[in-house]
Amino acid sequence: MRIYPECIPCILGVRIKEMINAGKRDSRLALQLMEYFAEILRKGVDEGTIASSMLYNWLIEKVPEVVKYYKKLKLDMINRAMDSLPVYEGLLDGLEGYDEFRMAVKIAALGNLFDTGVMGHESPASLSVEDILQARISLDHTKKLYGLVKQGGLKIIYLLDNASEAVLDTILMDLLRRYGNHVVAVAKEEPGFQNDLTVDDAVYAGIDHVADELISTGTNSSSIFLDKISQELLKKLEESDIVIAKGMAHFEYMSLVQDKLPAGTIFYVLVPKCQPVARAAGGEKGTIVVRMARGGRR
Repeated sequence: MRIYPECIPCILGVRIKEMINAGKRDSRLALQLMEYFAEILRKGVDEGTIASSMLYNWLIEKVPEVVKYYKKLKLDMINRAMDSLPVYEGLLDGLEGYDEFRMAVKIAALGNLFDTGVMGHESPASLSVEDILQARISLDHTKKLYGLVKQGGLKIIYLLDNASEAVLDTILMDLLRRYGNHVVAVAKEEPGFQNDLTVDDAVYAGIDHVADELISTGTNSSSIFLDKISQELLKKLEESDIVIAKGMAHFEYMSLVQDKLPAGTIFYVLVPKCQPVARAAGGEKGTIVVRMARGGRR
């Protein structure tokens, strides 16, 4: 997704907030950060997700304490999500077929609210049962996804997003496997991007025991940038039947390069937390979006 005017204060504001959270209150460094962002824009980088990743990597090189801040934050978020997991799993009790599947998708999607990377959005401490039951899907392709996965026998790439969200994803991943599908969970490379899940985080959260395979993107970028991801992931994409892409960053990047992705059917699952992403995704801000798309491998 290209950079809109309202994206600029968001991208910069998140990076400066990270500096402060890491204990670095340095005005000169903040000015350098802004100058580097201006340089990125001058170079013609008009894709917000790429620009944000470039700026993040610049920051953690200057302020490595940001990585330590996120490591602690992610452990806390994973622990809280794991404590609540039995309650969320209980929401599937008594449900069958499509109703059970749709509930699992809602739970997984709402985990996307645990996002520290959007200005004006406060990541909740937890999700209540009422939050999940009352959540609305403003763009709903869950029946199309269910129609494909319920038969089993598919190779599914599951692109994980933030740390808490990934714990909730285990409910949907487990259901996909029970249908008889092969699920490859994909997490970021160390040191990660913001509060996104890395492979080490995923092992701590037990994702390796839920998915059939757990692999790395090969990069700590916010999405699967085609010039940065590993050959292993490229091969898995080429072999896949379905890609489930969680979160805003994956949608922002992948929706622009769909015709180049070595994948067939893609399902974006997210909660847009800003108007530009909501408009681009075709849903409403603060609601669930489950959007089907076609990759470059027809």
